[in-house]
Amino acid sequence: MFEYSTSPKWIFDVETDEILDVNETAVNHYGYSRQEFLGMTTHQLKPKEELSRITEIHDQIKNMEGLIRFGIFTQVKKDGTRIKAEVSGHKCYFKNRLCMVIDSFDVTEREKTLQQLKDSQEKLITAQRIAKLGYWKFDLNDFQIYWSDEIYNIFGAERETFKPSLETLLASIHPDDRENFYKTRELSFNEIKDHEAEYRIVVPDGTIKWIHENGKFIKDDQGKPVVFEGTAQDITSQKHLELSLEENKQRYLMVSRATSDAIWDWDFTKNMVYRGEGFQAIFGHTAMTNKLDEDLWKANIHPEDREKVTASIEHAIKSTHTNWSMEYRFRRADNTYAHVLDKGFFTRDKDGKALRLAGGMQDITERKKTEEALRISNERYEVVSKATNDSVWDWDLEKNEVIRPAKTLESVLGYPDIAPHEVDNFWKSHVHTEDWKRISERRNLLFENPNENYWEDEYRFLQPSGTYAFIYDRGYIIRDENGKATRMIGASMNITKLKESEMQLKVLNEQLEERAKELVASNQELEQFAYVASHDLQEPLRMITSFLTQIELKYNDILDEKGKTYIHFAVDGAKRMRQMILDLLEFSRAGRNIDRPEKVNLNTLINDILSLYQKQIEETGAVVEVSDLPTLAIPKTGIRQVFQNLISNSLKYNMLKKGVVPQISITAKEALDYWKFEVKDNGIGIGPEYYEKVFVIFQRLHDRSEYSGTGIGLAITRKIIENLEGKIWIESEVGKATSFFFTIPKKTEPKLISQ
Repeated sequence: MFEYSTSPKWIFDVETDEILDVNETAVNHYGYSRQEFLGMTTHQLKPKEELSRITEIHDQIKNMEGLIRFGIFTQVKKDGTRIKAEVSGHKCYFKNRLCMVIDSFDVTEREKTLQQLKDSQEKLITAQRIAKLGYWKFDLNDFQIYWSDEIYNIFGAERETFKPSLETLLASIHPDDRENFYKTRELSFNEIKDHEAEYRIVVPDGTIKWIHENGKFIKDDQGKPVVFEGTAQDITSQKHLELSLEENKQRYLMVSRATSDAIWDWDFTKNMVYRGEGFQAIFGHTAMTNKLDEDLWKANIHPEDREKVTASIEHAIKSTHTNWSMEYRFRRADNTYAHVLDKGFFTRDKDGKALRLAGGMQDITERKKTEEALRISNERYEVVSKATNDSVWDWDLEKNEVIRPAKTLESVLGYPDIAPHEVDNFWKSHVHTEDWKRISERRNLLFENPNENYWEDEYRFLQPSGTYAFIYDRGYIIRDENGKATRMIGASMNITKLKESEMQLKVLNEQLEERAKELVASNQELEQFAYVASHDLQEPLRMITSFLTQIELKYNDILDEKGKTYIHFAVDGAKRMRQMILDLLEFSRAGRNIDRPEKVNLNTLINDILSLYQKQIEETGAVVEVSDLPTLAIPKTGIRQVFQNLISNSLKYNMLKKGVVPQISITAKEALDYWKFEVKDNGIGIGPEYYEKVFVIFQRLHDRSEYSGTGIGLAITRKIIENLEGKIWIESEVGKATSFFFTIPKKTEPKLISQ
């Protein structure tokens, strides 16, 4: 057993430390001949810095019995190569001397792997900060505990002053959760199984946090646990928001997958491959140990990648290289392909022959997708830059370089392209001095304020012709984790034509305002004239009417019937003339009232109007139907006059002479932006050729002896509706029916015409 063991073994005298026997495996592994070994002491296999430790252990051997596990030591081969070896032994008598049989197992590659795992923790810092997820590790060999920065943040502890240990951890746990946590972890250690716990901690400032913790054991190739590691996540906010357990598990799973490798170890001397548990967790294939010829690795490499991968690794094996790496596609158990980065480290003998290749496969599928997405995004960025009228720019504030892809604003304005490091200075010298002072001060204030990230401004830019272009510029500030502005991305637009149009529009508006003032003054003069004219015209008419009446009274006995008829015609004409003057004055004032909108219930308003015409309704037997009408914010006097005129016409122009009782209906329909009203009657009707004529002032369709009135009511009605920004129209059939439709916009402030 001693001679044919696959691990290096030797026997040394406990008293003298002399090596008395050694097996062939040790001779091959350390490079010493058998004769050289038998002339050495065990101290000669150790570096100087470990001799004191070895001496101390040798002094203790005399009192130790059974299998003794000495731990991990640094050993030196004949060629000076240092290795890490896990050493154990037991006492025996050899050649009548008390000896120790040593079994030395080379764990150099394992220790390197563990070191690599330790180094990879730095890659987790960003993910840990985002997810409030920290990493911890308990080394079972030296009993040292490691906490990532995020663990310290979660526990509110200072790395310089706080020493993590089981005791300090238990002290931080909420008293109500402490016993359960201890039992859970104790069970995990006793049965060497994964650990999961959820508990509360009390941080130094008294705040209570919820922690979700996962732990697992890392074992060496012999199945011995060497590291207990895991994660602790602050799930306080999740608890408060009552997030589901599944969501928490998914978050943990994503972080685990993003940071885990599938560890493998290829032993060329035995033609065997050993694979860790990560192989199944990541790719779904059952973790296994098998012969290379039967290994599923090569069979699952994508057919298009297989030849180059196998050629690469075969070349690396035959070379003297110590490292090998390759990116390729690997088929998962579900027949989908993952992009992997495979890395390995060679162990070679003194002649450079490859003995082992150990490494790990990392799933980089998401990284590949991100790279592809970034490539597509960059292509779109270029296309958008070419397609838009804007000149897109990217300003690196730390390097003070401005990149303008595709077309640049400089070239649009007539300048040659400017190098990225020259753009800022070029801008300073071409932006109008007054504008540069303003925009540079504003930008500097924004850069210093971590709560503000958006900037926009307009400025003048000197063109080669000596004239200034107007530029509209805006950008978004990107900051680092400390809030420092590191980059700003934005776009510039030449708005010179727009500015010129604005200036022309401004001049036109000024002219319109001046014209409006003139119209206001003219309207005031016209209204004053109308008032004076109506007053002055009425005086002669009153005089004519008065004198003619006096003549009729005084000379009644003298005048014959014809004379009296002439006087009657003259008086009647004067009265009609006076009424026309009053109607004309009312028409000029229609829509000029200064009544402000008020809430008007149209149902109540119609009832009031009908009460005025109660006698006429009773005499004609008219039937008036009113549907449910809305309440509007509108000048009450104007809308009252509209309905009063339309109802009055419907009662007036009836067909009683033909035995038809007047039927009047008033309805309203709501549309998206307006109300539509209808006043319908069964009167004499209006021919299509008169649809517009009836709205003209003093236009009459019938003789005055048939129907009274001056022909001004509908003209006033249309003027009021149009002032409310509505429309009015007619649908009618002679001898059957007439409908007056009009609209009133919603939330419309009526135009007020100055008096």
